[in-house]
Amino acid sequence: MRHRGLHRLAVSALIWVLVVAALSTTCAAPVNQVTPASVIQHRQTGVASWITFNPASPGILAQASVRDLSDQQRAAVWLEHFASAFGVDASSLQPANLVLTSADTAQPIVTTRWQQTINGVPVYGAMLVVNARQDGSLLSINGETSPALSLDTTPATSAADGASRRARLHRCPQRRSA
Repeated sequence: MRHRGLHRLAVSALIWVLVVAALSTTCAAPVNQVTPASVIQHRQTGVASWITFNPASPGILAQASVRDLSDQQRAAVWLEHFASAFGVDASSLQPANLVLTSADTAQPIVTTRWQQTINGVPVYGAMLVVNARQDGSLLSINGETSPALSLDTTPATSAADGASRRARLHRCPQRRSA
C-alpha cells in the first residue's frame, strides 16, 4: 500500500515537471522581464545578499535570449541583469572587478562563482554565486561585494624581502630562487 502512494506521488511530480517544461518553451520571457521571487538585503548596506527565483515562473524557464549560450555566458547575462541589486555596476563585471573563478557544470544545478578583485587582488569575502539549472533556468544569485572599494594594491616590500622575513620569523631555511 505504501509503495503505491509513493509511486503515485512520483508520477504526479513527473507529470508536473513535464507540464512546466512544456509551458517554459512557449512562455519564455526576455531577461529584462525576469522578476525575483524574494530578495534578502544586507542589514548595513541595504544591497541584496540573496535573490531567489521561482523556477516555475515562465520568465525564468529556458529564456530564449540565453538558451544557446554556454553556462558561463548565461551566468554572466544573469549577473549583468541583477548586478545593480548587489551594488555592482554591470560595466565593472568584465574588465577585472568581478572575475569568473569557477563553474561546476557536472551537476543538475550549474554553479558559477565570481570573485571581486581590486587591481587583480581578490577581495576577501566578496563573491557572487549564480545558481541555474542545466536548461538555463535561473534559481538564485547570492553573495556580497564591496561596491565603493578603492585600495592601493602596490606591495610595500618585494617578494624576496617577504621570503627573507618569513624565513627569519619561522626559523626555516630560505629558499633559493632559480
